[in-house]
Amino acid sequence: MDGLSISVEIFIALSSGLISALGVWFKLKSTVQLQKLMIDNIDTNLKNAHERITNLKTIVEANKEKNETAVSDLKAEISAMEMRIIKAIHEIGK
Repeated sequence: MDGLSISVEIFIALSSGLISALGVWFKLKSTVQLQKLMIDNIDTNLKNAHERITNLKTIVEANKEKNETAVSDLKAEISAMEMRIIKAIHEIGK
């Protein structure tokens, strides 16, 4: 009888250990899957951010070129206006 009670106790201990190990394994498996999902989301967000930054850089470069041409056009118009003002002053002085 003692041998049978020891066997039952060993079986119960092994069963509870196995169930605990399975519970820990499933818990870790779900945690790893959740972390992988979070990493995938972060990677996707990072790729989107890089694409947006690249697009913004091209837009800034295009605007910079437009501003440079606009400034040079404005300088040309100001020079032409100065010449007209000088001519008008000379005509008034005559």
